Amino acid sequence: MKQIDIEEYLNDRVLAHVDYCDDVAYSYRRKYYLIEWVLIIVASLTPIFVILNFSFARDNWAQWIPVVSSAVVAILTGGLKTFRYEENWKKYSELAELLKKEKYQFITGAGIYKSSDNPETLFIEAVESLLGKI
Repeated sequence: MKQIDIEEYLNDRVLAHVDYCDDVAYSYRRKYYLIEWVLIIVASLTPIFVILNFSFARDNWAQWIPVVSSAVVAILTGGLKTFRYEENWKKYSELAELLKKEKYQFITGAGIYKSSDNPETLFIEAVESLLGKI
């Protein structure tokens, strides 16, 4: 069995995944909030568009505004359900925090590492188990 340098493992595997998970979580969070705000605004304006009726408009295209805004709400809602931005943001954020917790427990010799004869192996197994859940 090949021995691995624990510092190298911490930097190349653990910290790299923490950074990756933080970046992905941030991206999902931004997309989620952007779509939610657009949904709130368009859904709030749709009844106003219906009441205005736009019948006074000289062009017939204006009468389609309530229909289009309703379609936008339906499409964005479907996109949120399909791409699960909120769920993915929380999943990646949680994974990053669990990896950080595991790293700090290992470095300080706390938790399960306190009484272990081979804390490096235990640490690698714990980290790989967490990473396997992605």
